[in-house]
Amino acid sequence: MTSAELQLEWARQLRSASREERERALAAVCDAFQRPLFQLALRITCNAADADDALQETWLDVSRGITGFRAEAKLSTWLFRIAIRHAARVRNQRSSKARLELDESSAAPRDADPAHVAGELDAARRLLQAIAKLPLEQRVVLGLAVGDELPYAEIAVILGIPEGTVASRLHAARENLRARIR
Repeated sequence: MTSAELQLEWARQLRSASREERERALAAVCDAFQRPLFQLALRITCNAADADDALQETWLDVSRGITGFRAEAKLSTWLFRIAIRHAARVRNQRSSKARLELDESSAAPRDADPAHVAGELDAARRLLQAIAKLPLEQRVVLGLAVGDELPYAEIAVILGIPEGTVASRLHAARENLRARIR
């Protein structure tokens, strides 16, 4: 079964009359999309706790609103849109001084050269700080294109913008990052 077919089947099951079938489908959707949605929310909010909050709101909306999902778009598109909306709302409610967090404990193997690890961590911190300073529109497109590896066409559908706008925002994000990191 292809990803699109699986998403259609999940959408059908999520609208089922059987509560048990709906719960199984929601659990499968959560398992499949928890990580990508969290990563997207993290790139938008720049804070793991805020990303968790946004994701909780996303899953609440999904569970409440699945009957309204008409399957005109892919289930993933619908999920990404909801997550983007909640992450942007959480980000706007929080301090503008929010920052991306770096998990240093998983950054390098234990036997790695400490000087090399320190340099890599410093570079990662600079990159995360630069990403956090990007305008929201650029950060979202960058996250979907680079982080989630989605094609421009799918990003355009998720965001409701033309593919050319996706390309220009991604280009602007990369140029902004290059300028900030130099």
